[in-house]
Amino acid sequence: MSNNKKIMPYITGFLYSFIFGISFAFTSEVLTVLHPLQLPAVRFLFAALFITLLYFFGAFKLNYKGKDLKLLILLAMFEPLLYFIFETYGVKLTTSSLSGTMIATIPVVVCILAVIFLRERPSFLQWVFIVLSVIGSVIVVTGSGSSGGTSETIGILCLLGAVISGAGYNIMNKIVCEKFTAIEVTFFMMWFAAISFGIISIFYSKGFGGYIAAFTNVKVLLILMYLGTVSSVLAFFCYNFTLHNLPIAPAAAFANLITVISVIAGVFVRKEPFTLIQMLGAAIIVAGVFGVNLLGKDEDNGGKSFETDS
Repeated sequence: MSNNKKIMPYITGFLYSFIFGISFAFTSEVLTVLHPLQLPAVRFLFAALFITLLYFFGAFKLNYKGKDLKLLILLAMFEPLLYFIFETYGVKLTTSSLSGTMIATIPVVVCILAVIFLRERPSFLQWVFIVLSVIGSVIVVTGSGSSGGTSETIGILCLLGAVISGAGYNIMNKIVCEKFTAIEVTFFMMWFAAISFGIISIFYSKGFGGYIAAFTNVKVLLILMYLGTVSSVLAFFCYNFTLHNLPIAPAAAFANLITVISVIAGVFVRKEPFTLIQMLGAAIIVAGVFGVNLLGKDEDNGGKSFETDS
């Protein structure tokens, strides 16, 4: 494998973390107009139309002939469908600190599931750095001083559902990558999400209220166009490409960089505070992600940083 091919998954890992991270600030703006169940319907409609336009202009090729689409349906059910719903209501019904802390555990759950379903084993040092990045995420979230709403059992269960959905998506992605390319996965996801969330939005609004509200507000429309193209199509393609081309531990570890980027974006876009303890947490996250990807080698034999059972 050439050096360019070796480094690309790391570039796309940082890129999707950056895009997802800054998208939170823009999403907050849209949520002042749209309900959480309406927003993804319009967002993924733009995403589906945009990626279809790219396909018709010959930007990429698709080949689903003779392939088992049930795997893609299950993957898209995990994320974006279930994950977005669980996370939205989990954040709404609990404190932001608890939400961020639980979501930050996804890389750990991913690695546990990888041992069970994929027979992939992170090295001891990789486990250390994975846990370190989670600790950094907890510090960043709790250091914000944000209290959110009142914690409720149903909210905690929703967050647990988000964690399982996010982890399940990572595992399914490693399975489908044997039969589908990253762009084929992304194309299917965008249309699955557009249709699924569209039905949910119409049912919730008892009509097309969400779409009407979005298309009659220029600021919201522009933000949704960005969320649909860059934060959905490009970011999910980078996400899928990273998962397809890296072992599960380093690929999952990039997710905690989203916490760092979202906090920094909040500082510049929404003028939110950035405390010293959050700076410390951010540094720990970066160190953890760096360690998982570059330093997580078996200290006893100097072998590969990630082993897969044959």
